[in-house]
Amino acid sequence: MAALFYSLIETAKLRGEDPGDYLLRAALAAIDNPSTVTLPKSHD
Repeated sequence: MAALFYSLIETAKLRGEDPGDYLLRAALAAIDNPSTVTLPKSHD
């Protein structure tokens, strides 16, 4: 489980996004789509 969070945090950093906001969006995406694996959309 820790590896999942580490991966999400590092992905956020690579995308130039705040890791906390990114984790929140990832959690909300998982709640909205429990049977799929999704990553949050970028803040473009």
